[in-house]
Amino acid sequence: MIAANPKRDQSDAPALKPQKATLRRSPQQQKDTAAVSAMANGANAKITPADQTPQTGTVRIAETRAATDGGGLEFLMAMEGRVRETKNETELEHFAVNETRKLTGARQIYLFKSVSGGAFKPKAVSSMALTDPDSPMLRWVTKIVENLGADANIAEPIEFRLPAYADEADEETKTYPFKHFLWQPITLPNGRVFAGLLQARESTWPESAAKVTLRLASVYSHTWAAHVGPKTLGRPKLMKSWMWPAAIGVVFLSMLFPVSMTVLAPVEVVADSPFVVAAPIDGIINEVIAEPNSTVKPGDVLFNFDDTTVRNKKKLAERELNVAQAAMRQAVQGAFDDPKARHQLAIAKAEVDLKRADYQYAAEILDQVSVKAPIAGIVIAPDKDHWKGRPVSTGEQILKIADPSKVALRVELPVADAIVLNEDARVRVFLDAQPLQAIEANVTRASYQGKPTQTQQLAYDVHANFADTVEVTPRIGARGTAQVYGGTVPLGFYLFRRPIAAARQYLGF
Repeated sequence: MIAANPKRDQSDAPALKPQKATLRRSPQQQKDTAAVSAMANGANAKITPADQTPQTGTVRIAETRAATDGGGLEFLMAMEGRVRETKNETELEHFAVNETRKLTGARQIYLFKSVSGGAFKPKAVSSMALTDPDSPMLRWVTKIVENLGADANIAEPIEFRLPAYADEADEETKTYPFKHFLWQPITLPNGRVFAGLLQARESTWPESAAKVTLRLASVYSHTWAAHVGPKTLGRPKLMKSWMWPAAIGVVFLSMLFPVSMTVLAPVEVVADSPFVVAAPIDGIINEVIAEPNSTVKPGDVLFNFDDTTVRNKKKLAERELNVAQAAMRQAVQGAFDDPKARHQLAIAKAEVDLKRADYQYAAEILDQVSVKAPIAGIVIAPDKDHWKGRPVSTGEQILKIADPSKVALRVELPVADAIVLNEDARVRVFLDAQPLQAIEANVTRASYQGKPTQTQQLAYDVHANFADTVEVTPRIGARGTAQVYGGTVPLGFYLFRRPIAAARQYLGF
């Protein structure tokens, strides 16, 4: 059952009980299996309208039969088997957000896990390998879950539509394409909610998706408990009393041991000082000739503009020039007999010069319709169809031409991992194509302000050049992981840097 408003009387409909993660099949699980079998047999789906308030926009869905495909039961059972084959908690988290969509029809799924204080923290997002809780999108979704826990019973499935539980002034609330959400809690056998799935789609949730999600939440709870449950280890031997001070002293002294401050960040091989090819005129790009990552020579055509307007302007300027020249010839002939015509001769000559300048300008613009490569190198550009048919302005960057032998590194250093970088700081690069070979480099410059990356993480751009000892230059576009070195710090600060920073932000000292 999906509760519309926890503050309203819920006596009119039975409440869904959290599914328990046990190794044996309980009577409740047998009932769930029978319900799923009914769904596989194609029973009629029916959604009962429920109490709905303007403040929350949630609806209550009655426990009725749902219609699914005839093979839904086999697919669901196969997925349950795959869930139990996951090897660790991380694999289970990514399985839950990516594979659940195949059964529920969700466009995007967020997995939240309860942390200290009862708050929920995002652990995984569908179609994303890494999650940054500080990104604007995840902060917005986390706020929705917080409001959901404050205004409703988060231990029950809840369906709602934006802007419910969200700030209407937020940009994400206005631009997020999937307006319909479904919250499904994941509970322990004792009933405590320790995680939850927040699913989003562009249309109203059918009851079949709610029932399947409830079933999968029970399976996830069971498997999660198997991964992180208490381990049957032997009781450790107690240390002797005199060993405690010695152990504390050793740990304290080891915390003073100097180590190099290092962080890991994504890195990409980029062109060093590429030549920027910009639009020489205003117009519409008709065709891009040069292929991305292809080699060009000086004089090769890179792209062409649509010459319809420019060609017609040249013809018009040519005709206007002919008219002006004819008028000047007439003024010259009349100047021999008519004194007034002599005064018009200078005006006619100036008119000819003006029309000639217009014609020369139109001819020059027409000559720039085909843009050619000024230097030799590799073309760095998006897909050819990206610019085709698009209007551009003079000076707008279209593509770049880079020398393949002149490359550099761009490190996307996350804001949360930012450290003090010295001049010419050391960088070790491990490319994905050569993970066992470290490439030495040195920092040349770093941006002063973070900006969102392709994964919507705030990061600083740190540029580095390869060391002289590098024999083989990596190709442009290669990616990997960079280990950036900072100054020397005590081991204790290296290990507890983030807790110390969090304490300073929280306590303000």
